[in-house]
Amino acid sequence: MAMHKKFTFDDPEDSYWNENGQKSNNFFDDVGSRQVAARAAMANLFDPDSPFTTGHGPNVKGRGKVDSEERGGRGDGPATLSITSPEGGGSSGKTDTLNASSRRLSIHHQITPTIMKKAVETIGSTSLTDEVMTSTTTEMAEKKGGESGLSTAVLPIRMSTASLVSECSASSLPSEANKMDLDYNRLRAEHRKLQKSLEIVKKDRFRALDVEEAVRRMLTGETVSLDLYKSKNDKMKLLDAAISIGDHHVILTVVYFLKSTLLETFFRDILLRKSEAAEVYTEHLKRTREIPELTTTLFALGRNSEAAMIELAGACKTRETRNRVAAVKRCFSSSFSDPTLSTEAALVSDHIQLMERQLEIEEADKKAAPTHALMKQFPPRAGVAGQSTIATLYYSCLYHFDLPPSNSASPQSLSTLLRISEKELVWTGVSALVRQSRWPDIERLLHNKGVVHTSYARGLLNRADINNRLSCPFSWRNLFRVLHSNGIQPPKDFLVRILRSVVDGEERLKLAQKAHVTEIVIDSLVSSREREKLAAYAATLTPNSPDAFKALQALNNTSIKWKS
Repeated sequence: MAMHKKFTFDDPEDSYWNENGQKSNNFFDDVGSRQVAARAAMANLFDPDSPFTTGHGPNVKGRGKVDSEERGGRGDGPATLSITSPEGGGSSGKTDTLNASSRRLSIHHQITPTIMKKAVETIGSTSLTDEVMTSTTTEMAEKKGGESGLSTAVLPIRMSTASLVSECSASSLPSEANKMDLDYNRLRAEHRKLQKSLEIVKKDRFRALDVEEAVRRMLTGETVSLDLYKSKNDKMKLLDAAISIGDHHVILTVVYFLKSTLLETFFRDILLRKSEAAEVYTEHLKRTREIPELTTTLFALGRNSEAAMIELAGACKTRETRNRVAAVKRCFSSSFSDPTLSTEAALVSDHIQLMERQLEIEEADKKAAPTHALMKQFPPRAGVAGQSTIATLYYSCLYHFDLPPSNSASPQSLSTLLRISEKELVWTGVSALVRQSRWPDIERLLHNKGVVHTSYARGLLNRADINNRLSCPFSWRNLFRVLHSNGIQPPKDFLVRILRSVVDGEERLKLAQKAHVTEIVIDSLVSSREREKLAAYAATLTPNSPDAFKALQALNNTSIKWKS
């Protein structure tokens, strides 16, 4: 369970990681202690006070004689143990080299191989201490002396600790231990770095950063405590630094910090002076659709028309019609009181009156719908409330065309209330009457500059035999397009009366040809005295038909002066 304990640098038990902490008994400490012990053993092995470094043994005469020139002083060269073979002198025998700094040690050639083997095994398998070396050398001397009376020459030996490498030295420790030692050093260095960083963080925790550094950190996504900027001067410097760097996210962060820490008047004053920050803030409010805050900010910035339009757009998005009327009225009284918005205020007033009139018409039609013939014949797809001005006028012309002007649902009443032009009234009225195939009403609508609403007035017009030319407030081409919009073919006599009202002969001829009104085509060709065109057109007519007889009669008329 101790293996899963949470590690903390402040825990006394974790003092292994700290420089001044207590040493714990762990694997790393064992490695270090073993290294220290091994190095101490090597140092003691070649202590200057050792018996090996004092005095000289008796000189051995003969081939095993030790060269005094090679033995002089404390040599620093590589020490070699030379054994001369019994067959002859020189150095042709086998030589073993020990990696240490010492003098050359020569042993008499009459030492038996058994004694030499034992000495080498003893030196190679045990720790190199003064006692082992002394006992081994003494033993060899005693055994050899007992046989031949010769003694061994033991020369002073001084070996360097760094140059001795053996199987029992500290330098031959396992490589895994060295790696662990290296990992320990790395962790310790990393720990020092983290401690230094923690000290810096603790030091800066309650101190406000320089505004340039704070803005740079915010730009890179780092966490910055803005609450440390207390004075208004520091906050303004922070905003200036954010504007100079030009990043919208940084500017918006600083603006919201100012909004939450300053009074409303101070905050609006800052937005007035810093147009870049105001633009970033208003664009953010538009994206997030915070309409109340956006309109308040725009009014504070002096952008009244923009604020009024945004508030009106938000009020018009209210779904329920009655609530929408109330919201638009509030907007009208608050936002459009500016004299510079008088034109827009008039339009908003008309819109409010339209919505109120729509609610009135819809309530009345709901009550009369079960007995209303036109509503049974042409069921309305949706209520009139919430529709546009032209759609409301079309609804009125379709279902309430015969109502007197005093009725609020009549087209004349709506056109007067909403200031609808004659062109819009005629176009919308013709479109609604074509759907019902009310051709006489369309003709009367074109004949008079107003709508004839009563049968009594229509009778007076008929008895007076008023056959004045019809007038259309828009082009005749568009009128014929509206007359054929529902796929219904108007009567020929109706089209003849319409075409006779067209002043331009060329335009009348083209419209008659497209509408296939033969009578008008023949009259137009006769008026223009185009005999060849009339003859070609007569050839296309049905033989023995009234139109064909009329064309032949015109061609045979000698009183007409033809062009050719």
